[in-house]
Amino acid sequence: MGSHRTASAHRNPGAGPDPGARRAGRHPHAGGTGRHRAAARPAGLGGTRPGSPEVTAGKRCARLDFRTEAGREHLDTLLAEADVVVHSLRPGALDRAGLGAERRSRLRPGLVDVALSAYGPAGPWAHRRGFDSVVQLTSGLAAEGARRAGTDGPSSLPVQALDHAAGWLLAAATLRGLAERHRGRGGTRVRTSLAGMARLLAGTPPATTAPELDPASVPEGPGTEHTDWGPARRVIPPFTVVGGARTTLRFARGAVKLGHDEPSWTATDIPSASGRG
Repeated sequence: MGSHRTASAHRNPGAGPDPGARRAGRHPHAGGTGRHRAAARPAGLGGTRPGSPEVTAGKRCARLDFRTEAGREHLDTLLAEADVVVHSLRPGALDRAGLGAERRSRLRPGLVDVALSAYGPAGPWAHRRGFDSVVQLTSGLAAEGARRAGTDGPSSLPVQALDHAAGWLLAAATLRGLAERHRGRGGTRVRTSLAGMARLLAGTPPATTAPELDPASVPEGPGTEHTDWGPARRVIPPFTVVGGARTTLRFARGAVKLGHDEPSWTATDIPSASGRG
């Protein structure tokens, strides 16, 4: 599929697993298909949190303040050369900042535009903030967990399942969008929500009980990862992708803190040769 440029605008540094994507600050992407870059996290559109070694591995992490004229011009330049934009701000936030969907598509015809929100782009809760644990409560998943566990209080899932499920779904949608553009079918807009994922998971039949996993039984990957927090060892990926070639999830670089990199595309990030229509 070649190499593609991915710009990210969001409040939270990560919404799900990101195996092997090369970007700055945000979207999940399956590894082994090329390099990706993201470079925009708008200041003033939500709280800032330090980057986590769990969600910035393999990414370039930069900051831009597009409240300033220079920052806006810089962001426009980056978006004009981007292949993918992934954002997890509340619906309407980018519009209020003067960077709505129509303007993004004018800046970069053929853009693959991917968005995640808490409660979706429409409805009475569309503009509410939310994250995985909150949506588990408001969607009724925690109440169902309490019923199954026989407890009085809410019982959330033991993992951030909505984040992870949405992340992998959007990763697949991003790849599909790039493939469709490569076939000459123009750009793609993809929207999903944590509440939507909760609805899908709530309709899934209960899985059979599995034995408790012993964390000590999970082997570490080979070698040491150099991160902004010091040397680290990462556990092996949970699966491999088997197709024309066997693909193992990997990271081209270690985890870094937000603001580690300059907000610019690098010489190793080559723009795609097709799909600008």
